[in-house]
Amino acid sequence: MDASRRSRLQEMLIVQEEEILHIRVKPGWKKGTKITFKGKGDQKPGTLPADIAFVMDEKRHPVYKRLGDDLELGVEIPLPGWKKGTKITFKGKGDQKPGTLQADIAFVIDEKRHPVYKRLGNDLELGVEIPLVQALTCCTITIPLLGGEKMTLSFDDILYQGCEKIIPGQGMPKPNEEGRRGDLQVKFLIKFPDELSQVQRSEIVGILRDCS
Repeated sequence: MDASRRSRLQEMLIVQEEEILHIRVKPGWKKGTKITFKGKGDQKPGTLPADIAFVMDEKRHPVYKRLGDDLELGVEIPLPGWKKGTKITFKGKGDQKPGTLQADIAFVIDEKRHPVYKRLGNDLELGVEIPLVQALTCCTITIPLLGGEKMTLSFDDILYQGCEKIIPGQGMPKPNEEGRRGDLQVKFLIKFPDELSQVQRSEIVGILRDCS
């Protein structure tokens, strides 16, 4: 880098000098780093030469964002439907040592337990508890869907413990089949009464005896 300085040795005598200053920028220098060349600036009569100072700035990078000593890389990962254990690799986006190629960055998908659904591959399982009286007569329930919507289901047949009803296309998105989803398996859990009176027991026995 060329730099020029002016020396005013006398009131009317100004001498302009040129000198090449070398700045060796070290890898990792941050914005605000100051490089000072002592005594390389202008000089007035009866004073010491001033210093020349350069302050580092950073040019915005099209890919990375600097965070101190770290680099932040923003990437879009299409997650819907991806299963636990799926590996995503970004070639040449990792650390690099002198004389080596830049390493890869790899992410492995894990699954967080859902408070409502249980995942079964591309399908979802939803447990629904209903009273015994509804299981034996008729049943209308409202269930939550994965996208936040609600669905109302009505059943006229008898529902038994562990009975399953399949709702097509309401499961997990299929990663390699755009627009397609797995199924929602609604599993019924029958809630039995904690106790019955002797009269109630007798009535139930009479009713069920005729059904056997």
